[in-house]
Amino acid sequence: MAVLPSVPPGDVELRHGYTLGEINRLATTAVVRDVFHQSLPFAERLETAWSAMVECLYAAEAAPRAGELIRAAWNGLRAQAEDEWRTHGIGRASVVDGDATMVNFWRYWWPQARTTPSPEDRVVDRVALTQIWPMLSPTYQRLLVALAVYDDYGRAAEALHRPRGSFTTHISAARREFLGWWHQGEAPSRVWGQDRRRYGRQNRPHWATTAVRKRSAARRRAAATRDSTPKDDA
Repeated sequence: MAVLPSVPPGDVELRHGYTLGEINRLATTAVVRDVFHQSLPFAERLETAWSAMVECLYAAEAAPRAGELIRAAWNGLRAQAEDEWRTHGIGRASVVDGDATMVNFWRYWWPQARTTPSPEDRVVDRVALTQIWPMLSPTYQRLLVALAVYDDYGRAAEALHRPRGSFTTHISAARREFLGWWHQGEAPSRVWGQDRRRYGRQNRPHWATTAVRKRSAARRRAAATRDSTPKDDA
C-alpha cells in the first residue's frame, strides 16, 4: 500500500499553484535530507512530512516557497521523533550526549520507588547470572567468588595469594567481560558507579564529609572577599 496519495493522470493542483506530484516529491526530499530524526520507519516519516507540508500549504495566505514547505516538514518530523523519545523516556539532550534515560522518567518507573517492589529485576539478574557465569574464564570466576565470600578486596586478594593491586585490576576486567556477555555483541555499557569495597572498611574516602568541607571553605572565602571589598562613601 502506497504511503503517499497516488497522482492521477495529468496531476492535480492543490493550492497556491502546487500540484499533488510536487508535494509528494518535496515530502520525499525532506525526509531523505533529514538526518537527525531517523529513529522511526521511513514510511512513517514520509507520511508525517507530507501531512506537515500540506498543512503549511493550506494555512498560508500567500504561496510559500519550496524551502518553507521543507522546513515545515522538518518541524513535523522533529515533533514526531521527540514525542516518540519522550514516550520511551529519552530526552532531546539525551540523544546528543548519550545519556539515554530522562531522570524523571526513570524516577517514576524505578522499581524501588514502588509501594510493592517488582520481582522483575531479581528474576532478570538471576537468569543472566546463570547464563553468563559459564562463559567467564575460570580465573575470573575464582576472583568474583572470593570477592562475594569475603566482601572485601584485601581479604579476598589475601585468600587467593594475590597482590591487592593485581586483584583489583582483574576484578575490573572480569566485570567488563561480564558486561560484554550481558550485551551479547552490542557495545557494552561502562561499569556503573564505584565499588567502595576497594578502599577497605577502615580506609574508605569520606566523600560526603569532603564535600561539606569544600562548600564551607568556599563560603568563608566568599564572605572574606565581600568584607575586604572597598565600599563607596555615601
